[in-house]
Amino acid sequence: MNRAKQALTWALIFATVGLLRLIFFWKPEWMLYATHSKCSLEAADTALLLDKYDQSFVEEIRVQKGKGDGDHLLYPTANGLFKTVPHRRHLENRKTKYVWNSEERRFEKLVGLDFNYLQCGELCAQGRVESALSEDQVRQRRALFGANLIEIAIEPLAKVFFTEVLNPFYIYQFCAVGFWMADAYYYYASYILFMSVLSLALTTYQIRVNQRRLRDKVTGSSQVLVCRRQKESGVVEERRINSSDLVPGDVVILEGR
Repeated sequence: MNRAKQALTWALIFATVGLLRLIFFWKPEWMLYATHSKCSLEAADTALLLDKYDQSFVEEIRVQKGKGDGDHLLYPTANGLFKTVPHRRHLENRKTKYVWNSEERRFEKLVGLDFNYLQCGELCAQGRVESALSEDQVRQRRALFGANLIEIAIEPLAKVFFTEVLNPFYIYQFCAVGFWMADAYYYYASYILFMSVLSLALTTYQIRVNQRRLRDKVTGSSQVLVCRRQKESGVVEERRINSSDLVPGDVVILEGR
């Protein structure tokens, strides 16, 4: 982030009574150009992504660090194994995580242990599957891969409402109301205002309903039996856990009925 450019940009935002910030809300990549300077990926704290459909995405580059001495993070290597690192850089886009490869100097898509390997025997032969994971291994892998579930966030109603208000269509409608009011067309302006507010309310309600339906449809968990290694003794034991707590490399015991 360029502090000089950031200070100048916010000064212009205040000078335009928020109009410039509204434009940046519609075009976040312009906000990035206005407040940041181009640099190498190694030094960047924000990235501008462009997909094959020419859609732009501004994503924050996050840095994870170990909590203390001896607490290291996992980094996936090219052959599907892991190495420990004191810190890890990554970014997320469309529910996909990309991890920084310091050797190749690029972000790489985070993949599972079965990448390019189709049979369980090959995973075991490559040393990717152990008889049981320890608690430290589980914690490190969960920090890398996240929980074993699809998380659908339910946004607050106020956030959904104001996001819709900032839509260019409604901004145009409110400007039109102001102009009609200035020309003393009070009844016509009131009608436009009423219909706009009603449309906003219905749209906000429908978005909330759709979010809840999607969350209820895709969110689910069950109890599974896995092999885990005890922290103190190192003895392998069977343990029943929630499926959302599974991590790549867990050995799951399939129970017959």
